[in-house]
Amino acid sequence: MANVGDAVDMRSIIDDTAFRQSAIYRQCFSRYGVERVISYLAYDGRRHIYTLLSLYRFDAERAFTDYERAMFERVAYHLIAAESHAFFFHVARRDRLAHTSIHAAVCDDHGLLYQAQPSFIDLVEATFENWHQPHLPFALPAPGESVICNGLHIENEPLGDLFCIAIRYAGPLDALQRRDREIVAGICRGMTFKDIGRELHLAPSTVSNRLYRVYRKLGVTSRSSLVRLIHRSSL
Repeated sequence: MANVGDAVDMRSIIDDTAFRQSAIYRQCFSRYGVERVISYLAYDGRRHIYTLLSLYRFDAERAFTDYERAMFERVAYHLIAAESHAFFFHVARRDRLAHTSIHAAVCDDHGLLYQAQPSFIDLVEATFENWHQPHLPFALPAPGESVICNGLHIENEPLGDLFCIAIRYAGPLDALQRRDREIVAGICRGMTFKDIGRELHLAPSTVSNRLYRVYRKLGVTSRSSLVRLIHRSSL
């Protein structure tokens, strides 16, 4: 913690003899054959995230050199950035997060960030101007649920013991009930009331009545104006 941003060789903290007699060596390193350790601690002030990156050697006779320490210090930042990018690309629902209007982070059940896309931080800072804490400034929705807060649509998906939080600006559809969103989706696909009713197990008259209420709620008067509104909000 006293050397954030520097590569630190274990030998500079504790000599070899004392290290091999220590509890941390017995409990954390020797059981895996680790004899040499060099670590780099990074801190992202905007995301309030610490990342510890360590390299290990199993040969006690091959101590890390000053040149190797300097090289590790140079590449550590890029390794951490690449790991964060790879995490969201492969783990956090790649298909959904590929949409440019959606921004994601990973946190625990207290809202403490573990990972966050820079665009996620940008959007939260723009929406919650006084946010300067490591915890998210909004209450998490229940897992699998979504809420609207300060004009943001916030969705929570379980991710092992953590949660993937996806945010975007709320659109007109977010104010509708799920069934109404399904009807609007059918209208945008060019389906008739009969086709939508058959797909959703509703009478065509029910589809028509619900669509009329959607028109009033969204301030539109026709199918074409509804489709244009939905198209604009998705850009």
